[in-house]
Amino acid sequence: MAQLQPKNPGFQISLINDATIVGLGAGSLIASKIVAYGRLKTALLANFIIVVGCLPQMILSVWLFFIGRLTVGFGAGLLLVTTSVYVQETLPASKIEKCLTSLNLGITIGILLITLVQSVSLVN
Repeated sequence: MAQLQPKNPGFQISLINDATIVGLGAGSLIASKIVAYGRLKTALLANFIIVVGCLPQMILSVWLFFIGRLTVGFGAGLLLVTTSVYVQETLPASKIEKCLTSLNLGITIGILLITLVQSVSLVN
């Protein structure tokens, strides 16, 4: 198995970073079908998927790390859609726009920071 001391670090860092984004997109696309079974069940399922996705990342293998990041991204995509639906149903109409904009901005900034920190830490 390939270890995290890569021969081509740029490719492996890109692969790991992109896995989260791909998982996030896939989770967001599938979430509309799963949210139909209930917001609470979907949120609990998403949290379980995120926890399960953290487990392979504890082993220093590039491919297991990739699978873990993909799984965590999928769970985060589910959770993102679930929280957005929950916010839309619980807040008054005058506050929905500000809250959802803040939520999406926070997620985007978080993904950017994670990508930057991970790129720096994996290269060193």
